[in-house]
Amino acid sequence: MSLIVPWGNAVENMSEEAKEIRRQYLEAPEEEKEQFKARLYEVADKCKFCVVINNGSHRCVRHIIRVSDDAEQHLEELKAEYYVDYSKLPDDEFVFCIGLHNAEKMYER
Repeated sequence: MSLIVPWGNAVENMSEEAKEIRRQYLEAPEEEKEQFKARLYEVADKCKFCVVINNGSHRCVRHIIRVSDDAEQHLEELKAEYYVDYSKLPDDEFVFCIGLHNAEKMYER
């Protein structure tokens, strides 16, 4: 079984709360849209992601991959699956987060 899953639709939890936030976002003035979008992602994007960071001399994000919900409990299997396609570097770190928006924040840092 693969721990790396297709990206699919990241915003899966379109609850009534999420729908209301989306409605507010669509009606909000441009200067307020970002705050509604951030709230919407927090409520609706519950997908698990793994950010592969290399902490070598030039710290960088190698990849952002969507993983199964239980991937943290199977880290060694995930690493083995990942390294089938990518080179193993000595300073790789696998960091998990919920939501693509949170994974992208790691990339921005």
